[in-house]
Amino acid sequence: MKKIAVIFTLLLLCKQLAAQTANTNSFEINAIHGLSSFTAEFYKMPGHLKGLEASYRFNMGNNKAPYIRLLNIENIDIVGGFRNFNSVSIIDSNDVETKPIGQVYSVLGRLEIPIVKFGRGRLVFAPAIGLAYATGTYFTNGNPLIGSHINLASQAGLFISAPLSNSVGLKGGIDIFHYSNGAVKVPNNGINSVEVSLGLIQNLNTPGPQTSSKAFSTFYKHSFEFGFDVGRRGVQKAEGGLYKTGLSAAYNYRVGNALSLKAGADAVYYFSLYHPDDDPKTNLEPSYQYHGSSFDRWRYGLSAGFDLWLGRLAIMANTGYYLHYRSTTPIHTYWMPGIKYYMLPWMALQVKSYIHGSDCDYLGGGLIFRTH
Repeated sequence: MKKIAVIFTLLLLCKQLAAQTANTNSFEINAIHGLSSFTAEFYKMPGHLKGLEASYRFNMGNNKAPYIRLLNIENIDIVGGFRNFNSVSIIDSNDVETKPIGQVYSVLGRLEIPIVKFGRGRLVFAPAIGLAYATGTYFTNGNPLIGSHINLASQAGLFISAPLSNSVGLKGGIDIFHYSNGAVKVPNNGINSVEVSLGLIQNLNTPGPQTSSKAFSTFYKHSFEFGFDVGRRGVQKAEGGLYKTGLSAAYNYRVGNALSLKAGADAVYYFSLYHPDDDPKTNLEPSYQYHGSSFDRWRYGLSAGFDLWLGRLAIMANTGYYLHYRSTTPIHTYWMPGIKYYMLPWMALQVKSYIHGSDCDYLGGGLIFRTH
């Protein structure tokens, strides 16, 4: 906590300094220190990571796109990161300690949304999503938390920035960083780290992007979407996978340029069913899928949620209730975060996760077709 206090004190002292150059892109570099790392279930993770992040920041001050105005987005960033977990241990319930995490390299897309302005400084909320490459996995060096090198990554933090001169600024804050693989390979506990960072911002002479003049509309007050996806869940601590197909149909009501509400039905077809007789002495049979294990070919339910529209791209969030699901555990609800990108006004690419509680069932990719 002392380190956090020092960072925030330094930033507050800078708030009366000269303003940064308006509406131009910038480059940022930050040093990272991990306060704590944690994961699901019973593992302990003592130790502290260290790392570095560099980002190119596109200033949105001259962009009048509806979602930019609605969300008050100040910058859209491309962020490259490196985190060294070599000083972080993994201790299981039997007090067996290992250090197999290694290093993590990430590339994220990030939004910067100012929520409080004070003098010439500001407090910024910054969510991000992207990909991470982990050097340590269960199959390479015994990492009990991660099954694959390629992982999904997300980050969310609060940062304070203040100018040091007309072209240089100071930035620091606290965030949480997560990576896991969407259960493509199991184990998939995922790793989380709470971090503090401190760095510099260098303004450039390049103006930020303006509103696109290309005609492309995703706005329909009323529309119906029909989607499908294909994905797989990894076999427990093995290289194989169990495939599934998801189907969905939903009615969408567009509230505004950047938000729509939706309600519909979802179904998942299993290519592999759960067979408890495979190995009665353990729950790690080849057909076992934790909360995603099913005795029937189909599970289906009703769901509702919203889409947050960022031009052609939309962030999806649905929660649902099962009408039918014969699982090995009493599962009644599910939720589905994802993204879709409209290549044509009537067709989009989609990637989404099916999640029970905090357990990701599988990650699916496919298409959405729209009519109105």
